[in-house]
Amino acid sequence: MKYALTDDLLSSEDIEGVVTLLRSGDQLTMSKKVAEFEEAFADHLKVEYAVMVNSGSSANLVSFAAVTNFAANNQIQPGAEVLIPCVCWSTSMWPIIQLGLTPVIVDVNPDTFQIDTEDMKRKKTSKTAAVLLVHIIGDCPNMSDVMCWANDNDLTVIEDTCESLGTTYKGKHLGTFGRFGTFSFYYSHHITTIEGGMVVCHTQEDADLLRCLRAHGWARNMSTYDELVKASPDVDPRFLFVNVGYNLRSTEINATLGLSQLKRLDAFNLCRKINFSSISSALKGHQDLTVSTGEKMADIAWFAVPITLSPRVSQRLSEYKAYLTANGVDNRPIVSGNFARQPVLTRLGIAPDPDTLTGAEHIHTHSFYIGLPCIRVLSEDDVKSLVDILTSFWV
Repeated sequence: MKYALTDDLLSSEDIEGVVTLLRSGDQLTMSKKVAEFEEAFADHLKVEYAVMVNSGSSANLVSFAAVTNFAANNQIQPGAEVLIPCVCWSTSMWPIIQLGLTPVIVDVNPDTFQIDTEDMKRKKTSKTAAVLLVHIIGDCPNMSDVMCWANDNDLTVIEDTCESLGTTYKGKHLGTFGRFGTFSFYYSHHITTIEGGMVVCHTQEDADLLRCLRAHGWARNMSTYDELVKASPDVDPRFLFVNVGYNLRSTEINATLGLSQLKRLDAFNLCRKINFSSISSALKGHQDLTVSTGEKMADIAWFAVPITLSPRVSQRLSEYKAYLTANGVDNRPIVSGNFARQPVLTRLGIAPDPDTLTGAEHIHTHSFYIGLPCIRVLSEDDVKSLVDILTSFWV
């Protein structure tokens, strides 16, 4: 593709670091490099704790496993409702269901693609216990409004920040507002460890619980390990299980890549911002193509360039996307589109009428995104060529 969805972020330095690790004879399963990356990531986001897992999807899963666990402070009980925006990724939704909670699908703002805060407030009931914010495309809602309302109503906030690493709202990193923030290091995201993810949190208790659930339910990575060992002298401390758990661990290989990539995150994101500005400026004023301007109080590390067609031409969206692909401009729907249209929700018996979610439906039928280079600044000729392809279809 001439204009691909993502650049290859892996550098020779990244690769050499992995090769050095492999030749060293050091442990390759989760060990010192994972702990080092966790500390560096927490420092970068200015948050107290970070816990690495094997994907952003696992980060969402272990976060919901933590808030519903019997050992959790302010445990969320089975059947409680979780508000979730209708435009989200599948594994934003599934942990809610997998952990015995009830998703309540909230509409989104068709201009920003983020959760519609007024619909969110309308859909709160006496059973609502949490809000999952899904910060798609790099953007976010008005976080001051969301957090004030959530705190006033004693709701747990989890932020799925898998597409928005590096975006700040009033100087504070997305993912650090709620009880947990989740991140993905999948190949196409802001930094990559090929596969990998992270959860950030604010208390030692939550970090310990995440680490326990991440790895089998064992005690070995918890800050209270010595106390737990003393409490069970008849159990081999190397295999002391104090909770339920999964195996969501990452590896020293992934963490080595993460440490190397994290050094370049700010440079990647600056490149994203410059290219987004160039493309959106070049499309400004086009009668049929609109680029989102984003939350005004956020410094946005754009994941992609989201484009919305005017009602005059939106009925040709599928034809237009095929044209873009044929002309070397890779493209995708806005994440899932209107998730209420996904057939699995009907099979689960929880699908709302998709036509009632007017913002999500507008995005589903009018919007798509194209990739955003993050290791090179597009030249004027590059931008002109891209915009010529984007607009020539409508001539």
